[in-house]
Amino acid sequence: MKYVRILCLAMLFLCSSAYAQYPGSTNLDSCFLFWMDSLHLPGLAASIVKNGEIIWTGAYGWANIENSIPATDTTIWNLGSISKTVTAVAAMNAWEDDLFELDQNINDLLPFDVVHYYYPNDTITPRNLLVHNSCVEDRWALWSMLTVFGGDSPVPLDTFTYNYFNSSGYWYNSLNFLNYPPGSHWEYSNVGNSLAGYLTEAVADSFPVYCQQHIFDPLDMTRTSWFYANLNLSNIAMPYVYSGGQYVPQGYPSTCIYPSSTLKSSVLDLTRFLMMFMQYGEFDSVRILDSTTVALMRTIQDTITLFPNAYIGMTWWYFLSQYSGRWVWGHTGGWIGTSATMMFCPAENSGAIILTNREVDTFNDLGPMVVVLLDWALQYGIAEHKTTVSGFANLMVSPNPFTQITDIRYQMTDNRATQSGQEVNIKIYDVSGRLAKDFGPFSIIGHQSSVQWDGTDQNDSKLPGGVYFVTLHTGEFSDTKKVLFVR
Repeated sequence: MKYVRILCLAMLFLCSSAYAQYPGSTNLDSCFLFWMDSLHLPGLAASIVKNGEIIWTGAYGWANIENSIPATDTTIWNLGSISKTVTAVAAMNAWEDDLFELDQNINDLLPFDVVHYYYPNDTITPRNLLVHNSCVEDRWALWSMLTVFGGDSPVPLDTFTYNYFNSSGYWYNSLNFLNYPPGSHWEYSNVGNSLAGYLTEAVADSFPVYCQQHIFDPLDMTRTSWFYANLNLSNIAMPYVYSGGQYVPQGYPSTCIYPSSTLKSSVLDLTRFLMMFMQYGEFDSVRILDSTTVALMRTIQDTITLFPNAYIGMTWWYFLSQYSGRWVWGHTGGWIGTSATMMFCPAENSGAIILTNREVDTFNDLGPMVVVLLDWALQYGIAEHKTTVSGFANLMVSPNPFTQITDIRYQMTDNRATQSGQEVNIKIYDVSGRLAKDFGPFSIIGHQSSVQWDGTDQNDSKLPGGVYFVTLHTGEFSDTKKVLFVR
């Protein structure tokens, strides 16, 4: 593994040098294909955002090797601990509705008492749960015993929570707690975060329903769910272990502490969630959290003792990247056949997501990949430029995003173009600036007209999913619209 990491760092330098000169997305393809081969990743999906826009998406390898299903940007992946960021947003949404106070005793809110084994009279607060300083311990042997494969856990969240935290519970044990008073010691806790999810359920509504109504539906995250039962299994990436030169499928694992670890989502859905958080609670005119709430979540609450130069807000980590020297916010995720990372750099207003279906080191293996994506966003990111005379034309692309066909409509509103007999040229470019499709010249007739694009290139071959740019030219006038092709 050490040798692989050295290779990754070497490739990071080579790729950075390459796309500094040639910023096209083909260099990203080369980087990812190299990493996938070096790290034995069966499948991968990734995205880059810049200034509130998706500027690149990519998918490689296999979502399911046995069934020959390729990975795409609509493939659904297990997010591992990135799930915790959604749990935190849901909890803070309930906090905004005055359903609890951050420094309130959680026993005032729950239907049963959570009793710290070593400090039974001390108070655990919602803030403690979201910051990982509740001194609640992960009991890995129990968690492993309760992990199931092939579907959703049969143990309800409330049943597990009561039996783990209440002194009368079946699984209550000194091993469930650290020998520190709540709030005095930072240690990462999956069950603590899961308790924050159950707290949201206790004060509001069923936790999955609450997330659906307050996060997933408003953000149009149609390929996101806590449970396999709500998803098309054929579109979910199979988790793998690499052993003996073979990819061994692991089935579909699940656990009863699902708010901390088993959210399932596509890279496009998760990117919408990331952009919402980057933009202080709002995406595409939909507000999930107040900007002041996100500012609070992005305020340092404690020091992460596992790493140097690392801190934590409300569940989201803030740390200095050892590979790039950037201060970034984000979270990683790793579980059975799962590795994922979601990071953004506030100083550059850019972010990146990488999702895979094999467990690797999310910091040392995926970390160099994130650097390449953020560097690419810094050096190259196409904006939606308009070099038009005001009021000359109305260019529309709908639907956007699209999966099969999108309609490119235009209407000339400036008589000068019509009177001069100019021709309309409509072209499609990818994010690297390469021509993907040229529809040829059209005569201006002064009325709305349109062409349809089915996501193919000039040779009618299907293009990869991602961001493209529709340009309209009529002599001195031009306009550009961004469109997302989803495959």
